[in-house]
Amino acid sequence: MGKMMMKQVRIVALRSDRKKLLERLQQMGTVEIESTEQIPRGFERIDTASQAQVFRRSAEQASRALAVLDRYAPEKKGLLDSFSGRREIEIEELTVTAAHREERMKLCETILAYSRTIEENAAEQIRLRANIAQLEPWRTLDVPFAFEGTATTAACIGTLPAAYTMDTLSAALAEKEPDLVWTGEIVSVTATQTCLFALTDRASGDALLRALRTLGFAKPVGARRSLPADKIARLEARSAELNAATDEAKAAIIALGVCDYYTVRADKYDVIGELDHSRHAVVLTGYLPAADCDRVEGALLNTCPCVVEYFDADPKKAPVKLHNNGFVAPVESIVEMYAMPNVTDVDPTPIMAFFFYFFFGMMFSDAGYGLLMVLGTTWALHRFRPEEKMRNSMRMFRYCGLFTTLWGLIYASFFGDAIPTVIRLVTGGSVPSILFITTPLIDPIRDSTLLMVISVAFGLIQILVGLGAKFYVLWRQGDRLGAVFDVGSWMLLLIGVAVLAAGIVAGQTVLYIGAGIAGAAALALVCTQGRDKKNPIMKVVAGLASLYDSTSYISDLMSYTRLLALGLTTAIMGNVFNVLSTQFAGSVWTFIPMILVFIIGHAINFGLNVLGSYVHAIRLQYVEMFGKFYEGGGRKFAPFALRSKYTRLREENKQ
Repeated sequence: MGKMMMKQVRIVALRSDRKKLLERLQQMGTVEIESTEQIPRGFERIDTASQAQVFRRSAEQASRALAVLDRYAPEKKGLLDSFSGRREIEIEELTVTAAHREERMKLCETILAYSRTIEENAAEQIRLRANIAQLEPWRTLDVPFAFEGTATTAACIGTLPAAYTMDTLSAALAEKEPDLVWTGEIVSVTATQTCLFALTDRASGDALLRALRTLGFAKPVGARRSLPADKIARLEARSAELNAATDEAKAAIIALGVCDYYTVRADKYDVIGELDHSRHAVVLTGYLPAADCDRVEGALLNTCPCVVEYFDADPKKAPVKLHNNGFVAPVESIVEMYAMPNVTDVDPTPIMAFFFYFFFGMMFSDAGYGLLMVLGTTWALHRFRPEEKMRNSMRMFRYCGLFTTLWGLIYASFFGDAIPTVIRLVTGGSVPSILFITTPLIDPIRDSTLLMVISVAFGLIQILVGLGAKFYVLWRQGDRLGAVFDVGSWMLLLIGVAVLAAGIVAGQTVLYIGAGIAGAAALALVCTQGRDKKNPIMKVVAGLASLYDSTSYISDLMSYTRLLALGLTTAIMGNVFNVLSTQFAGSVWTFIPMILVFIIGHAINFGLNVLGSYVHAIRLQYVEMFGKFYEGGGRKFAPFALRSKYTRLREENKQ
């Protein structure tokens, strides 16, 4: 377990077999291709940037086409189908895709052309709706907007920025032009606009227009030579045509599809640019785990004639790949989020796995929630075929659920105090004492002081384990003095303080033993922490100053009180929702709201506290434990593989 031993590999093959070689390596996903700085004599590098860019543009075009498909023809999936990950394909399907790549790109172009048609139609529909909205108030007008009267009459057609009746408008115009004689019709009126048709004799036309303009009169726009109703009818007919064209384009899109082929090809051309080429041969160098050497060599020799050589990899340059058992591997992602181990680090995953699960369970601490996690993740793992990342996440939360169930039994918490509450509700009597069911081994509410001491004690154990890992690292590197004095002394000091604290309860003998251990450790720190100083006085000063680091250890230990705090939060919130649900108890008709309050309340409690427990369990590893021994800074192993967004190669095809 831990960091896998890496080997450096060099593969020499005929240039004519380059395509087969790279495709097999990409399918296996086991070798990380290295780009060397120096080019051997007689070799050259091929500039494949332009070809890779062509495939990348094709991949982007395919992605846009898929986005259009997702918008107009989404794949029907269930709520939980996302756990299955990408669609699995066979190697033969890759061959079919390559053979039909031009046809598939034409499909992409067709999909995007239909999409542009839909977008253009939508834009024109907006313009049509705006024009129809402008003409709608004039629908009943039976003359065109351009009508200005006859040989003996003058007409004014337009809008006023207020609501008028014929009487109020006549009164307003009489104030402006007392001698004006006119007639007309209010075509439509709203709270902010009046559409007006006014008529007077030819000689009074200018006076009518002048008076109306003092009221804010404005001539309408559009349909100058045709009736408004006719113009509206033509616009509505055009809108119907656009809707039909849009529906036709959507129907055509639904019938089309696309794949990941061009992304895979672009990656391959990127790798080709890193290989050394001679006239007849190609040389590839890279890294792979030592455990995969025989399998890779056999697969390549079965693919094409080639020479495969292995060398010991430089630990400072080689990438890092973690390999752990089924209990530890699910939390490797937590280590990766922090940093991969460097050449001198030990893999912290086995050290932190138990503590992460244990502390998560202690904070979530409800047997009902824990069983839901265990059963839900187990069912999802068997029902779906999740990809490795999702599979590890499910396994991680399954172990978290197991420890949550364990702590829930210790606290006798099953959806809070649901069991005692139901017993009291049904029987109306007292609750029988059943250990782990109705009677807790530790009550997080009544025994909060004891639980705080237990939390700090568990924190001390984890810190000592972290210091022990640091002791091992320094000892392995040959720094025996640093291991004993810089780490061992602090371990003894923390143990001495713990024994000293226990002595307050256990008696004077234990108290004296603890004081002796702590005193000896403190003296060792004072005498050794300044050993790199030449001045004797500075040696003592540096040693005394080192004791100040005890404040950071106190702070770290106090951080573990969050184990108590979050455990209390889960328990109290669960109890509160149980109380709220029982408020509806009383008759058969209140059973449904009681169940609804119970389910919704505990769903809220579950969601909030599973997130809080996850975040704080990680924090305890990163801050309180990793800081004691772990540096990080390594580079994660990134093999040349099928890097696709929508499909994945079936696992057995990678062998």
